[in-house]
Amino acid sequence: MKLILTRHGESEGNKKKLIQGHADYPLTDKGLKQASELTAWLKSNKYTISRIYSSDLSRAAETAVIIAKGLGNKDIIFDQRLREFNLGDFEHKSYDKLSQEERKFMDSHWENEDKKMPNGESVTDMKKRIKESFDDIIPYHKEEETVLIVAHGGTLFHIVISTLGFDIRKTLDEEWFDNCKITELIFDIDANKWSLITFNSKPFTFNLE
Repeated sequence: MKLILTRHGESEGNKKKLIQGHADYPLTDKGLKQASELTAWLKSNKYTISRIYSSDLSRAAETAVIIAKGLGNKDIIFDQRLREFNLGDFEHKSYDKLSQEERKFMDSHWENEDKKMPNGESVTDMKKRIKESFDDIIPYHKEEETVLIVAHGGTLFHIVISTLGFDIRKTLDEEWFDNCKITELIFDIDANKWSLITFNSKPFTFNLE
């Protein structure tokens, strides 16, 4: 089974450099173009997508709809559990304008996964809902199928580390999920494990130095 992950196209929140999380921002004109270009790339490389799963937030949903229509009206399942990390009171704000104390608190969720954001969620909460969604998706599909998930950077990150079983941040040289770039994982049924083939539209190689 092949799993293709992609982050939504550029949103109004991205353009304004705002903290988004569960805050709902539509795609910009650039984001719409990125989604169309990704669709054309998938078609030109003859990807046969069985089904598309998407976060229900506008920036992901709009991206998924463009891809689905471009690939011949593929089915889309919109799932709230695929949303970005809920940052609560930090959402809609500019990260650059946060106080040093606010930045320290917001960034601390990487070290303490049980810490909840004010009026938001904890990383533990996020990982639980993403796992529940993923565990519903995978058994539904056959070994030869290809599935596309359209979501958010944080969501895709946790899908990748949960499937591989280790934190990939040390191997990526601080690279992240760019808008409408693809990350591919393949499941080897005999070995009973996932392999990361492509990250952010580039061949994946380990860099453990």
